[in-house]
Amino acid sequence: MSRMAHSLAASATRDLGAIARQTRRNAILYVVVGVLMTMAVVSGLIAGGLYLAATMGGIYAALFIALVTLILALILLAVLMVLNRIERRRQRAARAGRALAASAALTTLGTVARSKNPLVLAAIGGLVFALTRTTSRSRD
Repeated sequence: MSRMAHSLAASATRDLGAIARQTRRNAILYVVVGVLMTMAVVSGLIAGGLYLAATMGGIYAALFIALVTLILALILLAVLMVLNRIERRRQRAARAGRALAASAALTTLGTVARSKNPLVLAAIGGLVFALTRTTSRSRD
C-alpha cells in the first residue's frame, strides 16, 4: 500500500513540477513580449507624432495623439469592466450550484445515517465536507 501511495505522490509531484516550469517559462516569455510590444507602440507613436508635426504642427500633433490614446484607454477600461461583471456572475452561479449540491448531500446524509452503513456514511460525509469547504473558500 505504501508503494502505491509513494508512486501516486511521485506522479503528482512530477505533474506539479511540469506545471511550475511551464508557468515560469510562459511568464518570462510574456514579459519579453510585453516589453517588445511596448517598444513597438512607442516607436509607432514617435513616428506618427513626427509625421503629424510636419503636417499640422507640433502642438496639434501632440494633442491629437493624446486624445486618441485617451479614447483607446477608455474603450479598454469599458471592456475590462464588462468582462469582470461577466466573471462575477459566473462565480455567483457556480457558488449557488455548489451550495445546492451540498444541501442535497446533507439531505441524503440523514437518510443514509438510518441505514447504519458506516462506509457509505463516511463517503457522503466526506463529500458534504468537501462541498461546504469549497463553497466557503470561494466566498473569501
